[in-house]
Amino acid sequence: MQEVGAARLFLFPELQLRPLFRVGRHVCSAGSPGDNDGFADPGETIDFTVTLINKSGVDLDNIVATLSTIDSDKIECISKPVVNVGSALNNATFTTPPFRFKVKETVSRASINDLLQATFVVTPNQYSSFAAAIAGGDDPPSASTLVVRDNVFQPRRTRPLLAKGSPETLFPVDTTIAVDGPHAEALLAAALADGIEFWFSPAAGTFLVYADRDDYATVFAMREAAVARVSERLRLAGFTEVPSYRRKL
Repeated sequence: MQEVGAARLFLFPELQLRPLFRVGRHVCSAGSPGDNDGFADPGETIDFTVTLINKSGVDLDNIVATLSTIDSDKIECISKPVVNVGSALNNATFTTPPFRFKVKETVSRASINDLLQATFVVTPNQYSSFAAAIAGGDDPPSASTLVVRDNVFQPRRTRPLLAKGSPETLFPVDTTIAVDGPHAEALLAAALADGIEFWFSPAAGTFLVYADRDDYATVFAMREAAVARVSERLRLAGFTEVPSYRRKL
């Protein structure tokens, strides 16, 4: 099962995408019934595809993908919840046919700039300790996701962390790297060291971390308590908050 935003994607036969990282993307398909701006707006009907890599260790046939949601406050219906994917060779990348869902009219999509945030100075010698404060410790997230926000050529530190034999030498915009708990810290530190512009999100989804090519990283969250909790963790680890700074994206 894959978590995809507010929805869940089930794959049969079950794909064991466990060897370190799985790389893919989920996008609003071109030609969607909506306004085709790449975002699921209130009241829109959206066609939605998911790209994955088969890391099961074997070739697979008769793959069926099912999209479901537990977020009925935001999703009115999924009119096309099941798609036949077909076959996928071991280590092959494949894209599902489009699912279709409708966003409720009552959903309010806030701008990322409306979220609560806190920005911290993160210099190159602090990448590992920042990653440990965010994704390590005694209680790391069960899984995390990193979404690339600009083309990355030759990601020297991040690429070796991918499953052995990965051909990735370019991460295009919206490449999504999903990782289980024990590997989140290494992924976050490598992305910082490679100067990748990215969003990092733990599985619980209570906060996001944004970073690009400057010496700052910003924590975003909907709730003040979530920002305060992560900020306190970073301050205890020795990081300096930039007072009154608001990052505009």
